[in-house]
Amino acid sequence: MTASCPSELKKTVHDSYEKNASSSEVKGVYRRLENLKAPISQLLDMIDTETEGKLILDVGTGWGVVAIAAAERFEKASLVGLDFSSACLRLAKDAIRGFELRGRVSLIRGDAEAVPLRNAITDIIVSQATLNLVPNKSKAFSELARVSKIGGILSISDAIRKGRIGEGSPDLWCQCVTGALTTRELEQIMKSHGLEIIETSDLTAVVQDLVKTEKWDWPEFLEHDLAYTVVKARKK
Repeated sequence: MTASCPSELKKTVHDSYEKNASSSEVKGVYRRLENLKAPISQLLDMIDTETEGKLILDVGTGWGVVAIAAAERFEKASLVGLDFSSACLRLAKDAIRGFELRGRVSLIRGDAEAVPLRNAITDIIVSQATLNLVPNKSKAFSELARVSKIGGILSISDAIRKGRIGEGSPDLWCQCVTGALTTRELEQIMKSHGLEIIETSDLTAVVQDLVKTEKWDWPEFLEHDLAYTVVKARKK
């Protein structure tokens, strides 16, 4: 049985992530930071090295792992983590406190389809394994383009669908499977919102290895033969 409309899909994803975060502890954040070091590093490698005084927005920050990694790597940048799950944000807040990054990383509750920031405020946007969860991807990329400065950098990573995948259950949407785009679809939707892709990196083998060694709890990635790509784009 599939969720019948975008609002139901969004609620299903929200409730799934709320439940997972509510039953997790901060040590799980530390473990995820270590296990996902390779894809996170590749995501951050796409960012220009000069980040002093710049604002980095992490869309779908979840437990805060990307925001924490970015704050440690780019010490003179300001970080904002955006997520629609209160439970995830509570877990991220505790982890940020543990890393002594309070004052460096701010957390805000909000939706990728309606980012609660003013126009042209971000210098850099990062997002890992999030946009496949969003029902209205055109609206989400429109919002990312809206809050980006001209020339701003976006570094986005997620699963890529190689062919057609049946709708399946809402759980498959929550696992970034049925909401995945093909490479061509991703390129087209980003271009339509003034986002020029300037670099890509294929991390399929890396993610496959992480899943096989149970460092990333994502068996659906292998079951549905997904690819994984990091895309760097610039706001024109």
